[in-house]
Amino acid sequence: HVDLVQVQASDYLAFWEAALYVRMARALGRPVLLRIGGAFDLFYGSSSRRMRRWIAAVLRWPDVLIAQSDQARRYFADLGRGADVLLLPNWVDASIVAAARAGCARPLRFLFIAGTEAVRKGAPEVIDAIGRARSAGVVARFHLLAVPEVLAARIRALGFGEMVEIEGTVSHLRVLEAMRRADVFILASRGEGFPNSLIEAMGSGMAAVVTPVGAVPEIIADGGALAVPIGDAGALAQTIAKLAADPALAASLGVQARRNVAARFVAAAALAPLADTYRRMTASRRT
Repeated sequence: HVDLVQVQASDYLAFWEAALYVRMARALGRPVLLRIGGAFDLFYGSSSRRMRRWIAAVLRWPDVLIAQSDQARRYFADLGRGADVLLLPNWVDASIVAAARAGCARPLRFLFIAGTEAVRKGAPEVIDAIGRARSAGVVARFHLLAVPEVLAARIRALGFGEMVEIEGTVSHLRVLEAMRRADVFILASRGEGFPNSLIEAMGSGMAAVVTPVGAVPEIIADGGALAVPIGDAGALAQTIAKLAADPALAASLGVQARRNVAARFVAAAALAPLADTYRRMTASRRT
């Protein structure tokens, strides 16, 4: 017997698949929660006027809509879904926050994860910034993970040598291992929802250099990161140079980052509102 249904949605095709599940749950008379992730603002903004009307309609279908950030909650309100919206950020396993790590090294080690959406993740700006840093004589190392082969070949052709280490598709365990070995996480995205990679990196004690997209400003509100403008390779290069010249600053930001995640983005802190909502919806169904 099912008392309620929770559906996880992302953007683009995943959103429409989730919409189908929500509709099925409602047809069966089940209370349903819909959690929206991904770069929803980019998805909505790139849709036709007709599709936008459908997207806004889908947001009204579930009994409770779950937003990953206050920015997302405001966005949904602008689309007509202002009531029964639960704020539920992503979270990391507490073991990530508890794991020991060494202090910052010289040269400083920067980590960037490209993935299948490398352009949206800001890979062009990161590559440009590395080139600018090299030209300026910055001493640093860069570890680029989950780099598609076409992009990897282009990077190798730039002749960065030992300054840059490139890996292709990797497991999540390998990502976490790389985070424990690196000092600074680069999230140079042009669009995000609530990036898990950022809270994993910060929770592991890494400083971060970020662009203020999606929920990122909320994530870093209590410290642990330096922000640069979206698409600005020059500002990114300058911030890389600043941290490379001052490992103590990077270490201090890493301490702040871990403290920030431990207080706000572990299960014990994040899940209590969801449990309360489950209890309320279940009790309402039984009365």
